[in-house]
Amino acid sequence: MNPNDSSGKSEWPYTSFLLFGFFGSDSPGGKTLMKYTSLALALFVIGAFGISIFSGGIFLYISSLLIPVSILILIWSNSEYIKGLDTLSQLIQLKAFAFSYGAAMFIGFTIYAVYASTGFFISPVWLVLAEPLRGLVLYMVAKEYE
Repeated sequence: MNPNDSSGKSEWPYTSFLLFGFFGSDSPGGKTLMKYTSLALALFVIGAFGISIFSGGIFLYISSLLIPVSILILIWSNSEYIKGLDTLSQLIQLKAFAFSYGAAMFIGFTIYAVYASTGFFISPVWLVLAEPLRGLVLYMVAKEYE
């Protein structure tokens, strides 16, 4: 993807970066990524809802399994999506993923440290904050290549 068109104006899909964390559904693999991301989100929500309503039994176990399965779908679909991008787009995505990995580690270990030192439970659902941070980093890194 060339960030500059013939008029010198940026072609980067900044709105897509900030809202969805990728180059848009018109990019290579974008439609497939959207399908699998939607599936993963649905499985995550169903799993979280199931965990909150079932107190035991097979449905609780199935609900609990849906959450890690949804994350595996995200890992696989993003990996396949990145393979189909040009080198500069891959670099931008990988920089953003590296940042969000660090952010997730920071958030996760902060949650653990607070719990270990005070006994105060903070839901690990806060780890999802790493994803909007990734979109913000995509935006900022793409600005570097205008």
